[in-house]
Parts: sequence; structure tokens; C-alpha cells
Amino acid sequence: MDLGSAENQQSGGYDAEWALQSFFSRLKYSINQKYLFEATMRYDGSSRFPENNKYAFFPSAAVGWRISQESFMEEVSWVSNLKLKASWGILGNQNIGNYPYQTVLASGRDYSLGVDSPRVQHMPIIRMPILNGNPLKLRI
Repeated sequence: MDLGSAENQQSGGYDAEWALQSFFSRLKYSINQKYLFEATMRYDGSSRFPENNKYAFFPSAAVGWRISQESFMEEVSWVSNLKLKASWGILGNQNIGNYPYQTVLASGRDYSLGVDSPRVQHMPIIRMPILNGNPLKLRI
């Protein structure tokens, strides 16, 4: 929480925690440095997702052909290295904010900071987990 401004006498603040865990593996293979193959496997987990969707597998693959290594390219002196490459992969994105799957409530109630102070609107935030697809019910 910050100290707020003397002009509007409001304070605010923000705090967030999240974590990321990843496992990564790559396999490369070439035939005569001419035909190239590569596979990558990534398994990521993020605390920003609910437990049943926390981890996901992200594979990718690539094939390459070094055309400059072929015999028909020997007489082309102005090309020293020419490669054609194609790839495919699945990407993930965890830039969704912190815990958006949880329901957020605000009460909108007022409270006083002291005898001579004006009333200040208080809006507590309550994070509620969703269990089995159903949000927990809270009575205030």
C-alpha cells in the first residue's frame, strides 16, 4: 500500500505473486550436414491457471535442407550457404493477469477513519476459488 496524496487523501496499492515452472528438451539430427531435423518439447506450468489446467505440453518440429551442400550448387560461386527451413509448433500464453479464474467481489461499504474524518468508501476484494466448476457462495 502506498501513502497516498495529501490532496485527495486516498491511498492504494497492489501486490501480486505468481510462479512459472518449465521443462525443456531438444533433439537435433542431421544427415551429411545437408538434411536437418529438430524436435523440441516444452512442458510449462503457471500458477496463473487453476490446478486442473496448470500444466501444458508445447511441441515443435523443424526440417531443413542445406541447398548449398548439393552437387548442383558447386558451380554457383556467389552462394556460400543457402538453407531452406520449415517449422511448426504450439505456443502458450500466460499473460492473462493473476488468477482470473477466481471470482472477485467488492462489498462497497463505507467506514470512518476517525471522529472528525470524512467517511471513506471501503471496497475489500475477496478472492473465491471455483471448486468443481461452481464458485463458492459467500454471505456478508
